[in-house]
Amino acid sequence: MKKILTFTFILIFHLFTCKENVNNEISAEDKYYKVNVSALNLRKEPSISSDKLISLKKNRILIRANNFEKNDIIEGVSGKWIYVSTYEKTFGYIYEPYLKKAKLEKPYWEFETPNILSLCNKQTNDCFKKQTEYIFKKYKFISKTGNNLNIVGFDGSVGTFADKREFEDSIEIHTPLEVFFKDERYVLIDFSLYEGGSFILYDRKFNISIQLLDIPISSPNKEFLLVVSSADAYNTVGVQIVKLSEFEPKIVFQFKDKWRPCLGSWNSDVEVKVYECFEDYSFKNNDGMLYSERIIQFKNDSWELLP
Repeated sequence: MKKILTFTFILIFHLFTCKENVNNEISAEDKYYKVNVSALNLRKEPSISSDKLISLKKNRILIRANNFEKNDIIEGVSGKWIYVSTYEKTFGYIYEPYLKKAKLEKPYWEFETPNILSLCNKQTNDCFKKQTEYIFKKYKFISKTGNNLNIVGFDGSVGTFADKREFEDSIEIHTPLEVFFKDERYVLIDFSLYEGGSFILYDRKFNISIQLLDIPISSPNKEFLLVVSSADAYNTVGVQIVKLSEFEPKIVFQFKDKWRPCLGSWNSDVEVKVYECFEDYSFKNNDGMLYSERIIQFKNDSWELLP
């Protein structure tokens, strides 16, 4: 009896660990799939009658998690169930005939300069320098004294940003990149850390600031800002949506370090398109990349990342 219990425990433990870890022995060419129909369900068990975990849109990338296979026939279509994971680590079973192998592709998008920058047509140091010189000359409520950047608010109070020169804990406030929207209310400030950097959105009405992951892109109605950061190891990867209104600016949608977004843009005032990009160095060439399109929508008074 003791031997049977021991064997059962080992078997259960083995099945559990298989479900929670991607099998690195699967080659990169056989690991990645894309949904090849308009929508496809990821299920808890390898059966059409099993509970649905999420519904995945066309071209969503999936990662094969182990070598599990189960033959089946669904509505006359012969195939097999396989065990996969989304990039956000949602594991489940999916019917392979409705998938296609994901291959390296050349990105078809063009880089879009954030639309709040009035002078820079590309993100370069020379362009930012030109933008900064213009801002100091045009806006008298912004000045720099020594290592301090000073911004005068609507009520006359002064917001001060000071450089902090300490090894491995330094903050260097570069300069304001742009002043924009609603009676010159918002100031975008660039700053760098000991390793990496970020941006600050300063509100002159409420004299407060919030930290952004990258340069924002305004929605068509100028009521929201989209921030997409796919930076290197020194910077946070993620997406933010900031609401601008008569009240204080507020981050209403945010995720960090879940997956790597390549680029974002506004489809409309209530919909954002973001490319989900994958980097797998087990591929033998650098002729392209794996990516799929993701949608963030404003639904039921909140922003939601669609499956």
